[in-house]
Amino acid sequence: MSPPRMHHRHLTGVTVITLSGEVDLAGAPRLHHFIGEARQAPADHLVSDMTDVSFMDSSGLTGGTAGSAHIRFTATAS
Repeated sequence: MSPPRMHHRHLTGVTVITLSGEVDLAGAPRLHHFIGEARQAPADHLVSDMTDVSFMDSSGLTGGTAGSAHIRFTATAS
């Protein structure tokens, strides 16, 4: 599997993380670190745009949610 592509941007009160590709066991530690770095700038909310994620296993989900006190998932169909 290819590693996920990740980038983030800071908007007023929110940090938006955009992921694409495959997020699995191999990429979970990198994702966890990336989210920690992105959250260094203060923001009330963290939004993950996973529109272009083609695969995510449970370890990828864990890596993307670790350290978050409150998480709300919202899915949209494309």
